[in-house]
Amino acid sequence: MVLQISNGHAEPEVNLKPSSNFSAMERLRQMLKLPAARAKQNPRIVEDHITKAVQSTGMESDAWMFVDERLRECNSVRDKAILDDVQKYFWTERKPHVVGNGRVSGDDNHAAVNGNTPETDKDPEFNFNPFSIPASYFNIDLLTDSGTSKLTEEQNQFKQAYFEKVPSIEVFSYACSTPRRDLEKAMKFCFGEQFNFYPALQGRAAEKMLLTALLKSGVLEKGCCVVSNRPFDTTKGHILGHGLTVKELTPLSSPETYYSSDTPFLGDIDPAVFDSEIGSAGCLLMTMTDNGGGGQPVSLKNLKLLADRAHAQRKLVWIDGCRVYENACFLKALDPDYSDKSLNEIVKEIVDIGDVFTVSFKKMYSHSGGGIFINRKTNSRILTQQQIDSMDFTIMSITTADYGNGFMSYSGLTGDGIVEIMSGMALCLNEAVVARRILEVCYVGSMLHHRFNLPIISGGHALYIAADRILPCIETAHCPAEYLNAIMMKALRIRGCGLGNLVYGGRHVSGPGEVAYSKQLPMDSLRLAVPREVYEQEYLLQALSTLGRAYQKGLFEHLSGGLTPLDYVDNGFYHFGAKYHLNEEDEFNDVVSRMRGLDSGTVTDTATFCSIM
Repeated sequence: MVLQISNGHAEPEVNLKPSSNFSAMERLRQMLKLPAARAKQNPRIVEDHITKAVQSTGMESDAWMFVDERLRECNSVRDKAILDDVQKYFWTERKPHVVGNGRVSGDDNHAAVNGNTPETDKDPEFNFNPFSIPASYFNIDLLTDSGTSKLTEEQNQFKQAYFEKVPSIEVFSYACSTPRRDLEKAMKFCFGEQFNFYPALQGRAAEKMLLTALLKSGVLEKGCCVVSNRPFDTTKGHILGHGLTVKELTPLSSPETYYSSDTPFLGDIDPAVFDSEIGSAGCLLMTMTDNGGGGQPVSLKNLKLLADRAHAQRKLVWIDGCRVYENACFLKALDPDYSDKSLNEIVKEIVDIGDVFTVSFKKMYSHSGGGIFINRKTNSRILTQQQIDSMDFTIMSITTADYGNGFMSYSGLTGDGIVEIMSGMALCLNEAVVARRILEVCYVGSMLHHRFNLPIISGGHALYIAADRILPCIETAHCPAEYLNAIMMKALRIRGCGLGNLVYGGRHVSGPGEVAYSKQLPMDSLRLAVPREVYEQEYLLQALSTLGRAYQKGLFEHLSGGLTPLDYVDNGFYHFGAKYHLNEEDEFNDVVSRMRGLDSGTVTDTATFCSIM
């Protein structure tokens, strides 16, 4: 065996047998014949040479050949018909294409759901916070789609086939395991060769480590502002927690805007608004899709324009790509310039615009995992090589000490978890899979809107209800979104998550006993995130139709109690551990009782709800 060293000279075979006389880093340095100073200054040198050394032995595994073949197979899928349906919905009447039985066309692979309501006497102490109520309480859990999806049969087959090709010792090894090396290759296939990739336990860990690295390397400074279309709630929390500020530049998409807009790209930032803010900011953060703004897509035209203007002023561009494949599917369906490109080509073009980007694999058909990507090509734009090396060292040091995933180790994930991530990425490359999910969500939202006139909008992954329209007499200070969620949890055993004024409105005490909001949001949004492959869409529609009937019958129009959050702090994380005071207990119990008495009715006759396009 001959190891190729970076200076081009060949070194003789070295003894790889561990020795107790040397530290792990010293053994790696010896293996690669690297000066200790270089290895200490930039640990990625060690990692890169390990990978090259293993590859040079001809040990490319059958497992990777299988993964590569599967990724290419999924990337080659073309389904113009279902993409046309996405286009028709978002460009015309925003009504999904349905077939005769009222279902979105395509194969179903959903678990049956038990619709029985739990006995009332088994209720836990009801505290109004959806994050604090046991999952067993609910029939339908729409709190999030992050890590809550059901693995498809294709994913289970993927995992089984992979493990048949890899000895178990290679799957569960701490360092340089076969799945870990294959994950690195899969990331290059999906996102490009130009990135330093750092796996993490989930997206939250990734963005926290990234922010630490950006500050330590001097790319960002304490007190600077991050401008964004609209960050995730936890992303906002991490930004604030690192001594930075954040400003959202897009309004929440209200039902009025959603159904009347001339463009489907409601995640875009108005360039004039951006120009007025970027000069005093340190970073542009573009969330794709715009989760807090209604799961709406961002156009590449807008992203490129803003990124060019940011870079012209030496500002960092950070892309939150947690749902970047959904955004790519929107682009392919809605932008003629991208209609002939694969999702993989579109995603690569998106992420290469950024200096850094983060992902959560939990939103990409997996149950765990996240990642940081640093664009090495950005040296000509924003990041210097010294800053990239500094960020590299910081992230790998943090991950090694805190998460156990530096230096090509197992990423804090099991081998099984890593293989699951790769199986999920394969599905993300399949445009038929991604488009069908978008249509399933849109189908339910459209039917509820057109049948009951429910003030609701559909995003790529979730439904967003304008709770302030449903509860017109509830003051903003008394949390319409959280109150409606509490009613649905108690009456229907369905939970969502408020993502409106409490999270993004800038709530603050303006005087003795008085509360004000620094930002005027067009709606108080209750998000219902739909996990993939878990619920049949007709079952969802049937259950949520009870809410529509209650709204249609006027059950909510005179409610005036609401909830008062206790010890509120505007830090992006408050709602996870929030405590609320119920202002009118009798009112709450009455509306819950009346909703339980409603018949949800049948929803299979879709011809009365929605025209077939």
